[in-house]
Amino acid sequence: MNDFQRLERLIGVKLPAALEKASVKLYADQPDPAYPPHTFYARVDADEQAYADLVQALGLTPVADSDLRMLLPGKWQTPQVLHLDWWTPALDTPPNAAGKPFGEKDANGDQAGWILAQFHDGYAYLRIYLGSG
Repeated sequence: MNDFQRLERLIGVKLPAALEKASVKLYADQPDPAYPPHTFYARVDADEQAYADLVQALGLTPVADSDLRMLLPGKWQTPQVLHLDWWTPALDTPPNAAGKPFGEKDANGDQAGWILAQFHDGYAYLRIYLGSG
């Protein structure tokens, strides 16, 4: 299974046709091997239209219009111990940033995780947090 297929499986959505031949990089952050990965970083070669199609396919809304804006801009950065040379999103939250709650439900029945996306320098960047379950 390639990174494109792994990303589709992770998010549970078929990616837009315009991205089928795009280069995809996907990294699963698993700080403790005893537990499954909880944060994923993805970069997809895309133009602005393909990014807009991706946002629509995922059902994301502009971050400025959601509670997820509280997570930014810090969540664009990786933890200090994680070095991904290809993870180079804009560190300030761009106007095209979008997101939604995602993943496991917490003890209150709310979504514990989220997906954040942005378009920067010819790439769609996705940070996917599954929550702690």
